[in-house]
Amino acid sequence: MATPVLSVRDLTVEFPAAAVHPRAVDNVSFEVAPGEIVALVGESGSGKTLTAKAVLGLLPDTARATGSIDLAGQQVLGLDEKALRSVRGSRAAMVFQEPSTALNPVETVGWQIGEALRAHRKVKRADARRRAVELLEVVGIPEPEKRVGYYPHQLSGGQKQRVVIALALANEPDLIIADEPTTALDVTVQAEILRLLHDLRDRLGRAVLIITHNMGVVADLADRVVVLRSGRVVETSDVLELFARPQADYTRELLAAVPRVPTTSDSTDSTDSTSDSTSDSDSTAGGKTAAVRPLGAVKRLGSAEPPEAAVTGDAAVTGEATEAPGAVRPVVDFRDVVVEYPGRLGRPAFTAVDGVTLSLAPGEVLGLVGESGSGKTTLGRVVVGLLRPKAGQAEVLGTDIGGLSAGGLRAVRSRIGLVFQDPATTLDPRRSVGDAVGEPIEVHGRAQGRAVRQRVAVLLESVQLPASYADRRPAELSGGQRQRAGLARALALDPELLVADEPTSALDVSVQAAVLDLFRDLQEQYGFACLFISHDLAVVDEVADRVAVLRHGRVVEVGRAADVLRRPSADYTRRLVDAIPVPDPAVQRARRLVG
Repeated sequence: MATPVLSVRDLTVEFPAAAVHPRAVDNVSFEVAPGEIVALVGESGSGKTLTAKAVLGLLPDTARATGSIDLAGQQVLGLDEKALRSVRGSRAAMVFQEPSTALNPVETVGWQIGEALRAHRKVKRADARRRAVELLEVVGIPEPEKRVGYYPHQLSGGQKQRVVIALALANEPDLIIADEPTTALDVTVQAEILRLLHDLRDRLGRAVLIITHNMGVVADLADRVVVLRSGRVVETSDVLELFARPQADYTRELLAAVPRVPTTSDSTDSTDSTSDSTSDSDSTAGGKTAAVRPLGAVKRLGSAEPPEAAVTGDAAVTGEATEAPGAVRPVVDFRDVVVEYPGRLGRPAFTAVDGVTLSLAPGEVLGLVGESGSGKTTLGRVVVGLLRPKAGQAEVLGTDIGGLSAGGLRAVRSRIGLVFQDPATTLDPRRSVGDAVGEPIEVHGRAQGRAVRQRVAVLLESVQLPASYADRRPAELSGGQRQRAGLARALALDPELLVADEPTSALDVSVQAAVLDLFRDLQEQYGFACLFISHDLAVVDEVADRVAVLRHGRVVEVGRAADVLRRPSADYTRRLVDAIPVPDPAVQRARRLVG
């Protein structure tokens, strides 16, 4: 058997000054062989990233590490900073989660690759540029001779991640450590990066240690898996064996929490997508409520009695708001909406949304999906009045959002809740959770003093947080708890419409599953309509009644979630669905052979 590139033995990382849980990594042992891809998986706080940082000597000064880390025949633990600098990049290199923060925004990508080369050996400027072009070509950057002079902001998210991988390869390390390398990427770009990592292993023989909570990525990429929980290894196994016969209860829980887009055979829907959306035979879609549910069964807290009928018929399939007699007016009604971002420094204006027609009925969840730059978030900003359309009509809650004054916008926004992507940045770290949740109530004059505190307690309990958490700071909550607090804040004014922009992408798979369950319960309880923006099609399938697929600012397909995600009619939608990594390594290997 080949000598391991990386051998970790009884690694323990402690934070002696910590009052609670000072031991973050507890006697962890594993190996990575040449040409092998090993995945470290587990929830936040399991010790994955700390283990990887220990390999490169990047632990914080407050940490104390013991045990053994042998990297390509050299003992890493105990090395001084000068010796560690010679190891980083040459023997092991890191690919970080967010490429935008890993690259220097004021230097070209070619200069940055050259700097990585010069950190370990003397190299002439012309030779550095030549090597940078070679590396960009290796990682699949088109026109590398031209793009070597680009700045990071001139590249797409996937291209920036490829540049980060090129930086990691610059000095031909034995081991590449990839820390959540696809979490911030769209599903098609994620598939490209996974293919690239596979290729680097097969073509260049690199060993890869990947850190992820995405079990679909694990199934697609890994040869072996090390499962961590609370700093300890609970299971180590070949990837096929782990998915087929997991031994640890925790591993089974992780696998069970993975959202999946069922195949056509899994769906209980009729293949006839033009059937009446209010008929008894069409009242469910893949286990979810019908495309547009009547509001009679849902009562919003503090609202008047809901109307008896909702938008029906063709509107549920085409996205157009055709108001039949007795029908409820759509919560959102976009007709031929065009949104442009003005050009700067002599550049032409950029059309972000181009002739979009969509509607959202009361009590409905509409999923907006598509790659970065497709216009999803731009549409969400139009809904809340942060952007005004250049052309077309944009009605929100019965009001033309484009023609409102500041006072009119304030009134409409009091009826809209917002759930943001990163729960860590949603809440003010200087204020208590109770202050953050209660702020909208006070700002809009709904209540004061004791009444606000009582309302906050009800809201926290509705999102399954104890009322006592009102006195805590956001830093005292876990990621899932912070997102629950963010949901409570969004619901503070009993909104008729919720705009959720990537609300689960920053969460671990098990936490994500719990938040999605909570979201469904809250939607049933409060009856709000929701614009659910996400690039994760499996998550959208869990919560959405209908799905609209956007590409380059245009709607390419819209319909019931069961129809769009299981029987897509547009080639682009099919490519999105086919790019989803399936949490089954046997299926992923078969797909890779076909592809």
